[in-house]
Amino acid sequence: MAGILLVVGVSTAMDKAVQVAGALGVLAAISLYAQLGFSDPILDGNSTSAAPFLSVAVVAFMVGRTPDRTRELVSSS
Repeated sequence: MAGILLVVGVSTAMDKAVQVAGALGVLAAISLYAQLGFSDPILDGNSTSAAPFLSVAVVAFMVGRTPDRTRELVSSS
């Protein structure tokens, strides 16, 4: 879900979708790590399973930090 939101947010320039994708990635990774500390995760997995969630979060936060292309075009005119 976070990956889909990231792709949709980037392709349609929706900043909110990119931010939500990053937040979901972080929450999913934290949830998985918390579950590993107590018992087997609900949907299975291990600590390596959290890597894709963290990767989506990092990409989303980095994409969200890039300057808006429309601002560059307006300011250069």
